[in-house]
Amino acid sequence: AGGRGFFILDVTDPTQFTATSATTVHTDLTRAADDDIGHIYGAPVVDEADPNRSRQIVRLNDGRWAAVMGNRYFSPAGRPVLLIQYLDAQNRDPVTGAHELHKLSPCQERQPCLFQGDNGLAAPRLLDVDGNGTVDIAYAGDLHGNLWKFDLTGRNDAATPASVWRVAFQNQPLFVARSADKRPQAFTTAPYVVAHPRGGFMLVVGTGRHLQATDTADIAAQTIYGLYDDSSMAVTDGQVRLRDTVPVNSAGAEAARPASLVAQRYSGTRTDGIRMYHEASHEALRYEGPEPHRGWYLDLPL
Repeated sequence: AGGRGFFILDVTDPTQFTATSATTVHTDLTRAADDDIGHIYGAPVVDEADPNRSRQIVRLNDGRWAAVMGNRYFSPAGRPVLLIQYLDAQNRDPVTGAHELHKLSPCQERQPCLFQGDNGLAAPRLLDVDGNGTVDIAYAGDLHGNLWKFDLTGRNDAATPASVWRVAFQNQPLFVARSADKRPQAFTTAPYVVAHPRGGFMLVVGTGRHLQATDTADIAAQTIYGLYDDSSMAVTDGQVRLRDTVPVNSAGAEAARPASLVAQRYSGTRTDGIRMYHEASHEALRYEGPEPHRGWYLDLPL
């Protein structure tokens, strides 16, 4: 499936698309230059309204443009990493000409790291919370079933926000996916995110992987999750500020599914003579009270 890495081409001027043009190649990290970069599989995350528009080439809160992606799979370091590949010439290496690559990982300051080892981060979903054209939050899952939230707000240091960008929940995942028999369920796609009527965001994401030959024979149950991130946010002095509450569950929890998730059930199919529809239950959720729900899950039937 190709080598580890990625490259970026500057396609601004079509007249420069030649094999010998040095200006066409913006970034080339296809020669295993970084132990955190794995095999980057999968289509990019695109705009729901315009599939020709990438949602991973964005402007950040430091005013700079970047391609933001997960480091994907089977990197030498084996840890989940959010890659922020800057597209401008600022902080470019004077010797190699390489553009700046900023990395965020729950394993950056944790050695040994619980989340390291045959792991990697899938494509992220990027959100602009205040609608000012810059990205504030990234959500992405990894092969160990951890769903991460990255805080990319400018916070109190708008001049150099990259220095204060962080993994939310104090380097813990928002959610850890486990099957009924407590096996980790891998995330290999970006979650879908919508605003929740009570504030915060609702994430919908399915589990499963098909990356190696051994995955073909794996018949473990996979699941679709609806997860409520009830963290609060505010916009003051033109900056978004996030305040985390608590994760849906924890990496060290023994329970397969937290009690705060309501089980939905696959109930069969029906047809109108032309199309077949898959049906599921609609168990009610309670988002307030002493033990509020944090979402739902639906085990797939096959």
